[in-house]
Amino acid sequence: MMKCLLTCCLFLWGGGSMQAIDHCLLKVSADPEEGAYVTGSAKYRVNGGQVFISTSARNTEDYTYTFLYWTLNGVRTSYSQNFYYTPTKGENELVAHYEKTEVPYDPESPLDPSSTNIRREYYLYLTANMEGFCSFSMDSGNKVEEDKTITLSVYYLPAFYKFEGWKLNGEVISTEPNVSFTMPGSTTTLEACFSETSLDHESLIVPVIDEQDVDIAGDADNNGEVDKDDVVAVSKYIMGKTVKGFNKEHADINKDGKIDVVDIVLIIKTITSTRN
Repeated sequence: MMKCLLTCCLFLWGGGSMQAIDHCLLKVSADPEEGAYVTGSAKYRVNGGQVFISTSARNTEDYTYTFLYWTLNGVRTSYSQNFYYTPTKGENELVAHYEKTEVPYDPESPLDPSSTNIRREYYLYLTANMEGFCSFSMDSGNKVEEDKTITLSVYYLPAFYKFEGWKLNGEVISTEPNVSFTMPGSTTTLEACFSETSLDHESLIVPVIDEQDVDIAGDADNNGEVDKDDVVAVSKYIMGKTVKGFNKEHADINKDGKIDVVDIVLIIKTITSTRN
């Protein structure tokens, strides 16, 4: 399985040195704007890296929003809510298109007392204290069964914002972007809280390695260098295996808050560019 994974990465990306740096100004939005969260808007370097683009619906008591597709500069480009985009030179616009539907009146009525084995479902709303730059792994306003434990993730730009935690009724319940949450017996709102970093928002986000970070970015096994052993370490981690000394911060080479195949690809690019 690992051999196949690495072969696919090499086939998709190939070897060689990094491309010359150009600039990409990417705008990411939703249509209708009030119907969804999106992430990915920023100024990027165009140098072979990829950017994680994501959207999730912002359903309310009055309206639901169903994802349809993405357009890139007016042309349909993807039917997946989450995907990786390769920045291209110039100004580009990605728009997540949604269908808006009015919600019929549906009061939450008590269950028949005899139905003791039936668990009720309640609405779970997701919000953020700083909107316009993040999205969630599930749509806001979905119904979740009482006492059911689910895993939630928030996607954002770590270069611009610092995740402070999830809040429930004003109290922080977790400081991790990925959280296991047990649904209470009532309609609930979870808030993802952020603070801004000191980085100027006009600065460039680099989806691949910076020269000053060459000694640590990609060094997943934490041995002081980026080599094939780091590719193996990340591959094992993705497959759920325990990796001794594994450094998640170094492994997340594109700083998107998750460790996946894209990080393997960028580590391979780092290794091949160093050799040339």
